[in-house]
Amino acid sequence: MSEDIPFILKEPGPSHYYGDTVRILFVVSAVLIIAAQFIGSPFLTPGAAMLASVILVVAAGLTNPVHAWIHTTNSVIAGIGAVMCGYVALAHYQEGATIFNELLVVVLAVLFLIALYLSVKTLRGVLMRDAPIIK
Repeated sequence: MSEDIPFILKEPGPSHYYGDTVRILFVVSAVLIIAAQFIGSPFLTPGAAMLASVILVVAAGLTNPVHAWIHTTNSVIAGIGAVMCGYVALAHYQEGATIFNELLVVVLAVLFLIALYLSVKTLRGVLMRDAPIIK
């Protein structure tokens, strides 16, 4: 009976697609930015924190394997987030704050760095989709 059912091969997705992981990193980062407002280590004004969180969640929601523009956007957002959070963490550390006081900002900087790497890798895969395969 199993011979009567045709075997259907799924079409492989684009190579180097890490959009799902970038999506998760963006949502986690948005939650941490909002959480920073409540746990006593705000590094953004409340309005800026809400705007940043909304931008991250919208970008996460729009991420898909077909459109290259969203991967470009994700790369820009991740780059801005990595520079901003990294700068805040390093500036506060150089001013004498302990790493534990700024742990949330350091975690955000690391999350954005990982998101930047994965979004650029995804963008490369999407842009190289029609390139000839070199063996």
